[in-house]
Amino acid sequence: MTLSDKKKIHNSVINHLLDPGPEMIIIDEGQLLKNGQSALNRSISRIKTLRRIILTGTPLQNNLSEYFTMVGFVIPNLLGTLKEFRNRFENPISNGQHIDSTNADVALMKRRAHILHKLLKDCIHRCDYNILVPYLEKKYEYVLTLRLTSTQAKMYKYYLDNFVRKEADRFVNLFVDYQIYQKYGTTHH
Repeated sequence: MTLSDKKKIHNSVINHLLDPGPEMIIIDEGQLLKNGQSALNRSISRIKTLRRIILTGTPLQNNLSEYFTMVGFVIPNLLGTLKEFRNRFENPISNGQHIDSTNADVALMKRRAHILHKLLKDCIHRCDYNILVPYLEKKYEYVLTLRLTSTQAKMYKYYLDNFVRKEADRFVNLFVDYQIYQKYGTTHH
């Protein structure tokens, strides 16, 4: 078989995958399609099929643009264009979530979130972790408290003396500092 023959077969397979396409596409790790302009999303979206299913264990409630992209893959144009979706849902929902949002912003956010939920109720099936509980073994957690080594104690004291702010904003870097501490504070020699 020549290289030219292999290319013809390859192109034929791709053309049949695209049209008429399979009866159904099931995408696991669907969050990988979160960007509508990605090469992966554009390639998979070209496949003609009657049914599309996305599986994901990643919660999407914090990024409505990603939500739009995945819903658009399953049911194209259900939510309109990205611009329409942003004007109708994403912007009002986002505007109502800020600490300084007005009562009107919060009320509009709740209405739009309710409308979006109602619009998607027949195409989104959400389950929380409770569905898995009967199948998981019992979980045991243990907390071990160990004394710092002399080196760790010196490093910790140096950090407290030199980097912890004494002002009211001293907790600003708490989480960043904790991550740094984890690198040396959890290694026992």
